[in-house]
Amino acid sequence: MVNRPSIDDSIIHEYDPFDEKRKKQQQRKRRRIQRIHVTVARITAIVLTICAVTGVYFMTEGSKVRSIRVKGNTFFKDEEIMELAKVDYSSRFYLCWSFMLEQRLKANPLIDGVTVRHDTNRTLTITVEEKPCIGYFWEEDEPKILCKDGTVLNMSSRYYSGLSLLPMLDSSLDRKLLVEAFQNVTSLTIANISEVFPYVTTYDKNMFRVLMDDGNQVFVTVQTAVDLNYYLEIQPQLFQQTGACIVFYTITEDGHTRDCAELDKEEQEALHPAVDEPGEEPNPENK
Repeated sequence: MVNRPSIDDSIIHEYDPFDEKRKKQQQRKRRRIQRIHVTVARITAIVLTICAVTGVYFMTEGSKVRSIRVKGNTFFKDEEIMELAKVDYSSRFYLCWSFMLEQRLKANPLIDGVTVRHDTNRTLTITVEEKPCIGYFWEEDEPKILCKDGTVLNMSSRYYSGLSLLPMLDSSLDRKLLVEAFQNVTSLTIANISEVFPYVTTYDKNMFRVLMDDGNQVFVTVQTAVDLNYYLEIQPQLFQQTGACIVFYTITEDGHTRDCAELDKEEQEALHPAVDEPGEEPNPENK
């Protein structure tokens, strides 16, 4: 019988496949965690670098708005549009987000539409579309603006300078008729009108006396108010001096020059018609 060497039982390890699997899983987990740590460190470094570069950039003059162009504004000055948009030459060009500037401007009831564009050379272009208005009138010691859609807007005192571009409307005017009459009168024509008053004749109770900036007067009906658009063209031909009067009776006729004193007299006769005394023969001139 052959004697075999004895083996210490403590050094005998039985093979366990599940233990090997757990060890491999732990190794993979450790490597995955290491990769995540490395990735986070890289991302953090990149973010910190971007923040540092951005911070340095925004501290330089090259990050500011270089030029601001405002287009389409008539009532508002360029500076007032910039004030409403809360933007100036100290603003950071890439922080002037278009939608924010547009929302700020659209909040003003006198602005119908606006677009903001970022152009080359750090140029900010703001194009506004103002609400078409006819003029302003005073009510309770405050100016109110009458728009072509019939709305009446309150006016902030900071923008009173814009009223010089609109005619002053007599408070006794019929606003509905005025809106109807001036619906197709252009903004350029309105900018050349100083004041608008009611005018009454025996044949039309709803005419308008329009005082132009040059001192001349134009008398129009609700239907012929659109002929005011031709005033700048015909003015040199019809008027040789300021203080003249022209009447547009119908839309099919050209304007007629009239003596202003006669027009004033006709209005007074329409407002205060003569009444014959009882027992007297009717005066044919008063018929």
